Amino acid sequence: MLMGFPSKKIGTVFNVPIYVELPAILTVVLLAIWVYSHRLIAVLDYKEATTALLSIGLLIWLLFHEFAHVRAGQLLGFETKEVRLILFGAVACMQSVGNSALTMFLIAIAGPIMSVILWAIFYISANIFADTLSPFWLAAFTIFAEFNIIIAIFNMLPMFPMDGGRCVVSAFWAITKNFTLSLKIGAVIAIIFAVLLGVLSVYINAYVMLMVMVFIILSNLAILRSPNERILQMHGI
Repeated sequence: MLMGFPSKKIGTVFNVPIYVELPAILTVVLLAIWVYSHRLIAVLDYKEATTALLSIGLLIWLLFHEFAHVRAGQLLGFETKEVRLILFGAVACMQSVGNSALTMFLIAIAGPIMSVILWAIFYISANIFADTLSPFWLAAFTIFAEFNIIIAIFNMLPMFPMDGGRCVVSAFWAITKNFTLSLKIGAVIAIIFAVLLGVLSVYINAYVMLMVMVFIILSNLAILRSPNERILQMHGI
């Protein structure tokens, strides 16, 4: 269990089990609300089942993002214990962040690259086949394109443990040759950005994003307080 929440195994991909934690149900609910309130919904008159179908589809693209990390890690010689759907997203629980700055960067960037590829596929398809797709599938492709580019952009924010934060840490690791120092520098940067985005979240009433920022702040404060030996052990270095 991650953070003590009960979970249920729902399948295996690339020999890696997929678990869903109980609070992840809220993720589906939030996605359903986003889909239902999307500007395209007004012209399509979706039924509840259709909204649920699109929400599940969005979770699938989230898993595509995580399994890009998994596959990159496997190709570089690092295994993944499991992939979990958790509150507000998904996470690949890997045995290591990589044994060098380069491997850490390659594993981290694989997820956003996959999301950008999916965005391109859906965006191009929606434009090329706009005249032949049904209104539902045109809307679905548009929503899936937007969702994937949001995943890519959000994950590339420089806030560890998100992909952008991992890229920042890998850059400092390449410069300093010291992983623990680089991770703590990355943690400081993550906290600064998370505080700024947390203030913005309050200003625009985006309280879900605020909760994510609080989680990031607490996670990085824990990194700053951890002994170097514990950091190396936790990250498989």
